[in-house]
Amino acid sequence: MKLSVDLLASAALDADPLPEVSQTVLKELLRNPSSRREDLLDLVKLDPSLCLKLLYLANSRSFGNPGRVASLEQMAELLDHEIILDALMSQVSRFSLTPNPSILTMHDHQLFWKHSLACARFSEALAEASGFPDPSTAYLAGLIHDYIKETLYLNYPDRYRAVFQLMEDEEICLNEAELRFFDRNHSDIAGEILAKWNVPRSLRRAVAWHHRLLDLSSEEKRVSVLAAIILAADILAYSHRQGDGGNAFLLRSEAHRQAMQPLIDSLGAERIDRVKEDLEAIYQRVGLGRIDRNAYIRLLADANRKLGQRAIDLRTSLREISLLHQMSQAFALSETLEQLLAQVLRELESQLKVVAVAILVRKEDSFKVFLAARSSLSGVSLKRIAEDLRHYYPNGTATLQQPHEITIETVPLEKSLLGDDVAQVSELKSSVVFSLDGRQASIGTLGLFSNQREVLSEYEKSRFEVVVEQIAMAIDRLSLNLETQRLAITDTLTGLFNRRHFQVFLEQEFSSCLRYSQPLSLVIMDLDHFKRVNDRYGHLVGDQVLRELGRLLKVHVREADVAARYGGEEFVVLMPRTFLPGATVFAERFRKAVSEHVFCKERDEPLSITLSQGVASFPLEGVRTATQLLDAGDRALLEAKRTGRDRIVVAPCRPLSESESVS
Repeated sequence: MKLSVDLLASAALDADPLPEVSQTVLKELLRNPSSRREDLLDLVKLDPSLCLKLLYLANSRSFGNPGRVASLEQMAELLDHEIILDALMSQVSRFSLTPNPSILTMHDHQLFWKHSLACARFSEALAEASGFPDPSTAYLAGLIHDYIKETLYLNYPDRYRAVFQLMEDEEICLNEAELRFFDRNHSDIAGEILAKWNVPRSLRRAVAWHHRLLDLSSEEKRVSVLAAIILAADILAYSHRQGDGGNAFLLRSEAHRQAMQPLIDSLGAERIDRVKEDLEAIYQRVGLGRIDRNAYIRLLADANRKLGQRAIDLRTSLREISLLHQMSQAFALSETLEQLLAQVLRELESQLKVVAVAILVRKEDSFKVFLAARSSLSGVSLKRIAEDLRHYYPNGTATLQQPHEITIETVPLEKSLLGDDVAQVSELKSSVVFSLDGRQASIGTLGLFSNQREVLSEYEKSRFEVVVEQIAMAIDRLSLNLETQRLAITDTLTGLFNRRHFQVFLEQEFSSCLRYSQPLSLVIMDLDHFKRVNDRYGHLVGDQVLRELGRLLKVHVREADVAARYGGEEFVVLMPRTFLPGATVFAERFRKAVSEHVFCKERDEPLSITLSQGVASFPLEGVRTATQLLDAGDRALLEAKRTGRDRIVVAPCRPLSESESVS
């Protein structure tokens, strides 16, 4: 009969565990669901079929370690606690209790389990006694070496009973009897299956060769020794429960006796008795032959509930992973806070079944809501969103504006996300708001809004916190990067651009005006007699004057202009696409604003300051570079200070008027 290795491999993985073992494992898992790794491993070692599944998993490409795991300890290091726990729960919960199981089948199943466990214990003891370098691999080899024999018996019971009958009738070994009924024997099939599963060579070949007489001095000595250990353990395990397990023919061979006896003798009678005592203790622990069917069914129900929760955990985790992966791409591509928030909201909106997602953040001295909505929202709904986000904003609700004062900016969504129904939502029935906590302070709040009764369950809320933390970290990191960039180009006292960054702007704008034949003007200014302010009132007051001047300058310049502190009490304004008349009007307006402004109003003696200004506009005769334009404005400033201060001087040479073309 031709056998399918793939079908037998699948059947071996689907084998039911012994019910007494499952009942014991279930009791211990339900009593202590957060068992330590060592405790879980102690339970795993009781079950050959479970060990086989974990061996298959640990050597699969899913865990990135094919061909490396050959012991339970290695499995435990590679497979995390949750995977092993899931495997245990799944294994014991899948046992199918038939109303009237075959007494013969149940008895044979018990014998197979007892033999596998005994062989594993004896293999480990023999490895330790003989100096084999990896007793844990020997234990696993002894535990699983005959699992295909059990699989063949369960899938072809009549044919396999005939195999045993043939062994007795013709006094032949098991492997030879199997070949009379099948196209290969169980040990060869086991080797092929383990090879398909990427199991390490030494383990799979030792399992495949454990019925052969091997030369222990061969090049593959490790494999040969391990195969001999399995066979010796097999003999000891059968002697423990009487019988020879199909090894009688081999044992009548002088060559086999000479090969096996030194290994068996290495244990000694005392060690053999100790292993037998340990095995009896395990049989007592699992209550072999004593199964309370009703109690087991109740345990299965409890286990299935836990597995159901674990399935929810898994689905939620997968959604979190997908969401975090998508958002991580958005985090990497976003250069501004607005871009980042827009991307985050789009991803959340596409993944979650909610009507709207919103984020409240502080923008300088005000607050702003970024909103992504699947449907059109009424004014009442918008007010509720602002109110909910405001209400949960931590550490600062006293300074937060009223909902109607908070600006709401809607993030556009793709049409594919909106679906066919874009009708206005008249009422939001539920919401959940999370705090976005940065490294040092709160960043803002994130809210999910729905027209259903419940946005997220309590369990889902706790899981979603992982996503919220990542969003907060991304916003915090981007804000820090932007602040670092801002500080690198900003004067810390006035908040204007610093001299170095102004030079960059000047070079860029000068190149642009040359390329596109556009005008470029600048106004350079200096506070009159500022040294007297520092000498009379001190540098703190001087700094306050400079700060106020910077604030005034921000108010008066256009959005396209660049205002910078050029050094000390000197300031400069670059005005792209501006002719001389426009620059002169600005300079005069600002000169007047400064002269009328009262600085340091809180002092008993308010200060008044005046400005001297130089104006230069390109095209200008003799100016070919940005540096020459700045130099022209600087000379005009010096002339303004020389001729009396509190005035404007235009750089010499007539620039072109607005009506003239720029060449």
